[in-house]
Amino acid sequence: MMKLRLLAATLMAFMFMGLAACNAEDDPEETAAPDPPGEQPPPDEPPEEEEPPPPPPEEPPPCEDEDCRPLPQAMCAPQADFLPVIRGADGLNAMLFVSTRVRGRCDFCETGDPELLLNDNLLDSARLLLPADRGHIELTIYSSHPARGVRRAGFMVADTEGALSRRDRGLRIELLRYGRIIARGELDDDEVTLFDTGDSLRQLVMLEVEEERFDAIRLRVEARRDESRTLDVYAACVDRYGW
Repeated sequence: MMKLRLLAATLMAFMFMGLAACNAEDDPEETAAPDPPGEQPPPDEPPEEEEPPPPPPEEPPPCEDEDCRPLPQAMCAPQADFLPVIRGADGLNAMLFVSTRVRGRCDFCETGDPELLLNDNLLDSARLLLPADRGHIELTIYSSHPARGVRRAGFMVADTEGALSRRDRGLRIELLRYGRIIARGELDDDEVTLFDTGDSLRQLVMLEVEEERFDAIRLRVEARRDESRTLDVYAACVDRYGW
């Protein structure tokens, strides 16, 4: 009798274990083991804040110095803003001559061939070399008779050390009649205008003419006391042929 009771208890125990196993298979969520701490999904991160746009660039300060203002542009060539004073030019009815002269203490000053200024190749130039000294070089173009109606006259030049500015000293334009100076002006004078020719090399130094009849245009270049100076001169130029 005791054996039957033990057998019945054992069968009942197996039946309860089978029912528990079936319930576990039907509801896996209740029996699934929790995720270990290291494998939990990361919390939602807050969205990154957008960086503010960069401030607009500051405007440059106003230009109060003439050197930072762009130069007016003009060219010296046939049928251009200014006309070259050269032999054989259409509309120029005068004989032309050219000369150079060294004045003052400038024993080692040198000049290139000034006749190159009078030919029709505007890329030819006469180079003026002035070591540190106290003298100056004069380059003068003469005409056989005075010009009339010219309002601007000067030279097309190039400084080998860089562009000229109105601060440069020792460069003067002179107009003559019968050997006498009747008008003159330097770079820092109101009567002289410095033009950019647009080729990053040559510039025009032009003197305003006030009803003056002249028969010679002169470029005077002074030597510097503390450093040498080199200037290439390409041609004399006027706003119109008055000969």
